[in-house]
Amino acid sequence: MILNRLRLLALAFGLLCSGRISSAQETVTNRRPIAIWEPMGEVETSVGFRNNVLRSSIDIESSAFFQTSGDISLMRYSETGSYLMLYVLGDDIRYSDAPSVNYEQFLSAAAEISVPATDRDELGLLASYLYQHQVVDASETEVNIQRILVLGHSAALRPHWKHLFDNGWAARLDGSVFRQIYENDLDSYSETDRMISLIYGYGHRSEALVGYQSTQRYYDTREQYDEAGAAVAGTDLVYHQHEISSTWRHYWDAARHWRTLSRLSYLLSHDNGSGYFNYERLLFRQQVRWDNGKWHVRTNARFGWYFYPIQKIGNEDRARSYARLDFKVERQLTKYLMLFAAGEYEWSMSNDPLDEYQSWMISSGIGFEF
Repeated sequence: MILNRLRLLALAFGLLCSGRISSAQETVTNRRPIAIWEPMGEVETSVGFRNNVLRSSIDIESSAFFQTSGDISLMRYSETGSYLMLYVLGDDIRYSDAPSVNYEQFLSAAAEISVPATDRDELGLLASYLYQHQVVDASETEVNIQRILVLGHSAALRPHWKHLFDNGWAARLDGSVFRQIYENDLDSYSETDRMISLIYGYGHRSEALVGYQSTQRYYDTREQYDEAGAAVAGTDLVYHQHEISSTWRHYWDAARHWRTLSRLSYLLSHDNGSGYFNYERLLFRQQVRWDNGKWHVRTNARFGWYFYPIQKIGNEDRARSYARLDFKVERQLTKYLMLFAAGEYEWSMSNDPLDEYQSWMISSGIGFEF
């Protein structure tokens, strides 16, 4: 929701400041480069109902909720091609009748800077922090097949280098160091990754991307498991993951009223032990957005398929798939005020009954932009 809007802004300014030097800059002058500061923010409040707060197949808790969310950002972009972006996002959900959860929260803060190194090269760095008190699905990488309420903090540093070729082509190299700390139940871990992407820009800021990412995750105290599912004492668990992905972002008209976003990815994850935690994951996401200045409509569909070659459910290999559909409709009433309605439906399908659930949510509220 709010996060997607900021990502769009980041993309727009990234394209604007991608290292292409204007004809005015090519003329050597002694004047100081112009820099523009752009502050913006939004606050939303809504009421709604979720029928399965814990996304569980047993002990289902349904509850009405009151939600408050907001963001504030400050962007500085210069005619030299550099930009700085600072933003903070927050969300708070209070449930009226969910004893196991009561509330969910997250707070995210980030700072991103990008500068042109040459006419064709861009260097950048993103620093981010996330606090979360939320229900998450831990069944993908954990022993227990469950959704769990976690309390945690994470921080990341993500440098990047981007090189522009001719005719709209570019290559980008990203790296990151990431630290996740959980204060209950789940084990904390550190992570490093690197990604290389080939990008083609065309049309009305449309873009196609293919990429490869390699990730290593090092757990603090988790142990390896043997093929029978028993912990191996004195060992340390490490995940090695390889992912290939493609993303297509397309604006269908010059005014950019219609936009679609399609993403397909395949991930192979294996552990450093017997392979008990190995799995394959195929993900597909489709988003459609329409915006005419007064109405803003967004729909998303996400589908995932998981395959585990070692873990067993009875005599079968463990398998799981999920689907999630959501929408948000906004109506701009004044320059600063808008009404909205949102909803989602998700379900998990598995050959383990404990891993199956259905959940839906609907809400409506009011927002204020400044």
